[in-house]
Amino acid sequence: MGIYATTTSVPYILVNFLKGNSIDTDSFGATLCSHHISNAEAFVNSHLANRYSMPFSPVPPDVRRMSEQVAAYHIIKSSIYQDPKSKNPYLEEFKNVFEQLKMYSSGKLPLTYTDGSLVPTLSNNTIFSSTENYAPIFALDDPESWERDIDEVDNTESSRG
Repeated sequence: MGIYATTTSVPYILVNFLKGNSIDTDSFGATLCSHHISNAEAFVNSHLANRYSMPFSPVPPDVRRMSEQVAAYHIIKSSIYQDPKSKNPYLEEFKNVFEQLKMYSSGKLPLTYTDGSLVPTLSNNTIFSSTENYAPIFALDDPESWERDIDEVDNTESSRG
């Protein structure tokens, strides 16, 4: 059973995939779905963990949707489309999810909750330098021109007393 997607959501995603369109009447189908849901959530989390705290609580609707679409792709791929000539109808959605995950991960696309508020990002994803207020040393192209900012040198000396 997943956190973002569940086996009970499968009949809504893949209508008539399960026997009787219910997890109660198709235990093998439910087990297959559960396996792929867990993998789909791990896939989504691996792309978003660098920017957001895991696991999500509450779960943003796009995270739920993307997990369901990735799971649907793999469920169909593993059960029906063993023939390499057959095209998985969820392949395009899978590709779209992958692109969206890259945009969420990079911050180009904001991740929101149902009410439209932004999902907070990790606060420790920025590294600060103790010399950030001075001219950079190694940003210069020629190693012979690598020189410490004179203000930095003076401030360091005066702080040492």
